[in-house]
Amino acid sequence: RQPPAGGGLPRLARRGSRLDGESASTLGLSGEHRYTIHGVADTVEPGATLTVSATSDLDGSEMRFQVLTRVDTSIEAEYYRHGGLLPYVLRQMLAED
Repeated sequence: RQPPAGGGLPRLARRGSRLDGESASTLGLSGEHRYTIHGVADTVEPGATLTVSATSDLDGSEMRFQVLTRVDTSIEAEYYRHGGLLPYVLRQMLAED
């Protein structure tokens, strides 16, 4: 996934809970980073822990931290796999025909 405009965290991580009480401030994230969420291309399950890499746009340094996804139910995981609720519903409707 591409980072959103303004350098914020991608939605999956942004909605997530950081582990061990970490925050953007305690991690030193200034908004001038590019983010990679590792494992998101694999199966995302409810309550999964993923690793996020943040690469500084200023000096290229990289830090990694863990996030707990906010995919809370198996149906939310299905929606995510399909690219959202609307594609999921459309695929279900097409499968019925």
